[in-house]
Amino acid sequence: MSSKHIPQAVKYRQLAQEGRLLEGSTPLSALERLAGFIASSDGEVSYSLRFKKRRRDGRVLVKGSVNTNLTMICQYCLEPVSQAVAATISLVVVQSEEEADQLDSGEEALIVAGEELDPVAAIEDDLILALPMIARHGDENGSSACMEQLGYEKPAIDPGQDKPNPFAVLAKLKHPDLDN
Repeated sequence: MSSKHIPQAVKYRQLAQEGRLLEGSTPLSALERLAGFIASSDGEVSYSLRFKKRRRDGRVLVKGSVNTNLTMICQYCLEPVSQAVAATISLVVVQSEEEADQLDSGEEALIVAGEELDPVAAIEDDLILALPMIARHGDENGSSACMEQLGYEKPAIDPGQDKPNPFAVLAKLKHPDLDN
């Protein structure tokens, strides 16, 4: 089932019984909680969610991926920067915290009350968790292009240069005759 807008509620058990795939794209503006982390809601999120039943206990698995480009604020120069964000989704649908506690370690729970699941919430949660810790302009070497633009220079470090030992002062205290 491909869609331009993601449905707000799906009958997850039925989708899992049929092994259905939800895929498509939805506008970033539909993800209201994500709006607090980004500078602009322009753009779209591509998603792919596969629903299936787990053999051992019959619980529903939701597996998939989410991809988008987000406009965030660079933490160095405070200008907008585009960040590619991708998340892999692997969730086990449970009805309560107690059921979530019974899952194997490494499994993530999606607690759903009732028979309908909100796929927007699952997508939004994983996108928020996949956001970079620090949004910044940069290149493939990890250096910041905006640092140079702001006039900050990267300190030159000569690998052959001997660095003074910060503990040399302590050696002088222990052996005062080393001054000479």
